Amino acid sequence: MNVRLIYELDFAAGIWYNSNFYVNNYSVKLNLVTNTLDGAEHNIALARLKYFAYEVMENSVLINSKNQDQRKKLAAAGLRVIALPEEPVDQILGMALCCKFNAIMQGRMIITDLDISSEQGDNVVYCHNVQEVSGPLEQSGWWHDTEPVYAEHTVNRNQRVIAINRDVKWHDLDLGWEPKEESKESDIVVTSFKRDDK
Repeated sequence: MNVRLIYELDFAAGIWYNSNFYVNNYSVKLNLVTNTLDGAEHNIALARLKYFAYEVMENSVLINSKNQDQRKKLAAAGLRVIALPEEPVDQILGMALCCKFNAIMQGRMIITDLDISSEQGDNVVYCHNVQEVSGPLEQSGWWHDTEPVYAEHTVNRNQRVIAINRDVKWHDLDLGWEPKEESKESDIVVTSFKRDDK
């Protein structure tokens, strides 16, 4: 039986918008449906949501991916920079989180609706549904990756240097899925032989 749940997240993050830095407090309300009968997988899916909200989004800086120079400066200052395909307004962040949360739960739980609001956004609530068109979030990006990544790897073609940070994987955080036992029936091989075969 599928169970419908509501889960709420609150986190703070910086935003780079209109050449200014702001600190913003976000409230996110998730409507979820369980999609497996395994209670342990429900717990892992929820733990993945919390990890991404509180260990990745919390205290990060959100920025438009087109603002390359400022991204480099913020990263050089030691800040966790999360690039979005548009300006980091609540609506775009909500769509990104809806995609990312569904990706990291890998079908064990499904977000049907996500509501997001923030102090800088005057507490206006933006409502997203999983069946809506995601606009700029339809392109590939970290928001579709099933691992807890939040940035793209960069390639400096002029210097022929590839900068790849070691990304944390879910199994590193003890949040991987338990392997399923394989059926013994898979060991059966069926074949035919000709009478002349030795």
